[in-house]
Amino acid sequence: MKTSTTLTRQQLETKWGNIVAASGYIFSWTERCNLAYLAEMASGGKTVVECGTYMGRSAKVMLGAGCGKIYCVDTFGVVGTYECCRYFMREEIEKGRCELLKMQSDEAGALLADLGVQPDFIFVDDGHAYEDAIRDIKALFPILKIGGTICGHDYDAGSAVAKAVDELLPGRHLPVWRIWALVKEAEAPWE
Repeated sequence: MKTSTTLTRQQLETKWGNIVAASGYIFSWTERCNLAYLAEMASGGKTVVECGTYMGRSAKVMLGAGCGKIYCVDTFGVVGTYECCRYFMREEIEKGRCELLKMQSDEAGALLADLGVQPDFIFVDDGHAYEDAIRDIKALFPILKIGGTICGHDYDAGSAVAKAVDELLPGRHLPVWRIWALVKEAEAPWE
């Protein structure tokens, strides 16, 4: 399991370009360089949790990079996204490498904790309101194994996501454009 990367944006895109391109038929707002970063971080990981799956492109990339299993957490509130995601991830679901959890992050965090799931890597890209980001981080950080990495998308200066991340995870770093990340070294400071 990787906890960080020293690769540049260009190196990430070169290394993972084929995996990212192979998922190009699935719509996503996540930029290619960010998808390449997710591939790098998920590669070699046993278990990944993604919060905010939408139609499944980033999940497809992380599985393509070699993570063992991914739990995709999303309410799938946009009409048709659940069905699209199930279709795009059908092979991975059939092989037991992907589970779609149609619920909020707090419900998913409790369920995964009850199942004893301790992911190596968590990617947060669900609601972008301050309250959503707070809920998602607080719900999932506790199940992340010590030494694992939590990261998220849409970190823009002055945004609601940035405010929530900076308040909850002051030790975070910004490994690539619009991505925040933190290696879990101890239990959450708010617990």
